[in-house]
Amino acid sequence: MYKKSLMRKIKKNYPKIIQYIVLIFIASIFLYPFIWVFISSLKDKGSILANPWGLPTKLIFNNYSQAWQQGNLGRGIFNSLFITCLSVGIILIAACPAAYFFTKVKFKGKFLYYPILMSMTIPTTVLMIPLTFLGKRLNILDSYQGLIFPYAALYIPLGIFILSNFFVSLPNSLEEAAFLDGASRIKTLIHIILPISKPAVFSVMALAFTFIWNEFTLALVLVTDPSIFTIPLSIKSFAGSYSYEFNLVFAALGIVNIILFIILMILQKHFVRGILSGAFKY
Repeated sequence: MYKKSLMRKIKKNYPKIIQYIVLIFIASIFLYPFIWVFISSLKDKGSILANPWGLPTKLIFNNYSQAWQQGNLGRGIFNSLFITCLSVGIILIAACPAAYFFTKVKFKGKFLYYPILMSMTIPTTVLMIPLTFLGKRLNILDSYQGLIFPYAALYIPLGIFILSNFFVSLPNSLEEAAFLDGASRIKTLIHIILPISKPAVFSVMALAFTFIWNEFTLALVLVTDPSIFTIPLSIKSFAGSYSYEFNLVFAALGIVNIILFIILMILQKHFVRGILSGAFKY
């Protein structure tokens, strides 16, 4: 009797069981690299090289404190946060009014919208040599501004693209009501458009933050002073000419992943809303 009841429940919930199995399988694919990094961060260097996929025979938590001190991760985290936050701030300050004017205002320069979007297709590696010469000419190499301005310039087109797609869906009656009350374009943008565009703004913040936080190529070329090293450069410092401190690299990656995970968890609600709002409106 019990077996028959159990079989009926299984048959009734069969589609849901299949869905759960598929979702767990997909989630495990994405989570496995993070779990592997965490497990490897608790091994010694020899164990990682001898058996990279196995479990640690002895847990070495000292890797984390050693990675923090040798890699100067505290300085690297401060530099990355400082550079990333200022870059994201510049991106929003430039992208919000630009996207608003491109979508809501009629002017002759609207054709510039498409060249700006096309700039997103330029590979970062192509820009390395011109940016190096420009930074040297402006004397901003090995400085915070030497990274902040290139990062902001690289991701402003992305911000304009996301925000303009959201702004164009907003009814014009909102602006017309503000104009009747005597508001200017700038006041309308600040007090009417931006407050109801928080999901799109947070989407730009989350994407730009993630890209800039993990950026390595430009930082490697534009910065040689260890006091300006970002997190990716601090982690690279564990690599020598003839050896690689894998245990410290994995411990440093674990610390960085935890910080990035906390930041994205704070922004994820707004980020998902931004993606969904765009999906439903187009």
